[in-house]
Amino acid sequence: MTDADPKTKLIALLHGIDFGRRYYAFCDEHKGKSPDRAIARADYEQALAATGLSFSFDAREKFFGHRETAGELKLTLNVLIGHGDLELVLAIESPRGKTGGTFHGLAYQVQLLDQPEFQHSPKYPRIPFHSSQELQAAAQFAVGLYQQARALIIEERW
Repeated sequence: MTDADPKTKLIALLHGIDFGRRYYAFCDEHKGKSPDRAIARADYEQALAATGLSFSFDAREKFFGHRETAGELKLTLNVLIGHGDLELVLAIESPRGKTGGTFHGLAYQVQLLDQPEFQHSPKYPRIPFHSSQELQAAAQFAVGLYQQARALIIEERW
């Protein structure tokens, strides 16, 4: 797969871990409730810390970011704070270029590989949560997907 452009390569790797189906299934399973207004930034920090990854908070842009290096690769996982949902962004930087995208955009592209007529409503869901406990489950799910993708990404030649 070394000849493929980086985005095509990433989508193929994510397809290998059933990224799209798993992402949409989690979102569908947790949608439909009103969020708990008592969730504070400290709850986000606690949920992300429990994943085992280190995140820093960007107060201006209101997101938590995790950055790491694996050989020549720089990997970034950003977690944007929404009202009752998480928006996740994966970025990969190598000496030969950059690629990545939002988890919901990547999930949609992965689903199109198997189902060219794939439809979902909403088309690009964010990961919902409705309480501090569901926030922790959402963070664990998101970081779990990231870690599985990361394992394949660092094995690939970019």
